[in-house]
Amino acid sequence: MECRAQVLTANFTEFQLATVFTFLIHEAAFFLSGLPSLLFERFGLFAKYKIQVRLPTFSSSSANANLSDLIQFIRR
Repeated sequence: MECRAQVLTANFTEFQLATVFTFLIHEAAFFLSGLPSLLFERFGLFAKYKIQVRLPTFSSSSANANLSDLIQFIRR
């Protein structure tokens, strides 16, 4: 393990190592923090707390997106 650390510190700057490893730790923490809710949803444990009865259709989603775009255009 020390050999690998020496190779890394010999070939990369501290800034490069800190940037890469900070990014990797951040992404791992972000994914792992959402994993329980993904599993609960997958196994149906959130079913009794579900508010939305049906999923929105493509036409209603596109209508909402178009309305949002129109509002943003008018505001400018």
